Amino acid sequence: MGVLTDFFVASAEELRAACRGWKEPLPTPVKRQTLHPFTKRPMEIMTTGPDPGEPFDPDTVRSPDLSPFRPVDFKGLGTTEMEDLMRAALDATDEQVNAVYDTALYGPPETEQLIFRVPPPLVERLAGMSPRDLEACGKRWNALVGDEPGPYLAPLAELARKAKSENRQLYMWICP
Repeated sequence: MGVLTDFFVASAEELRAACRGWKEPLPTPVKRQTLHPFTKRPMEIMTTGPDPGEPFDPDTVRSPDLSPFRPVDFKGLGTTEMEDLMRAALDATDEQVNAVYDTALYGPPETEQLIFRVPPPLVERLAGMSPRDLEACGKRWNALVGDEPGPYLAPLAELARKAKSENRQLYMWICP
């Protein structure tokens, strides 16, 4: 079974209301000890995630209802492809590409759902692309991914235009 991915437009307030009880990212990254997911060896990471030892409120939403935002299904489009889109659309550096992992809110661990904010520079660029720009960017993106993510580009650009015109954010929801 693949990863489910939806994109949607919402304000930060609307997202917080839909994800009642989810935690805000920390304002600055902190170092934490964790175990490597594969080797199980201790490792140190930098994260903006909340302290995993702090429990969530009992009334925290476990599976947010995002349907009011009319999410668009982009199954198969994940963070790796978004990294490559940053490179194709913005000539982004590796440091800039990390903005793909800008977590909007952190849900309880058992949700296994992630909501990332699509980086504003990417939203701005996609919103301003002409059909010719979209075609050229799609070709660059396809070459980087080694697959055909190009068909996702026009719908993503449309969502970016909507986000910009409504003064809202574009988000990416992922569920394994």
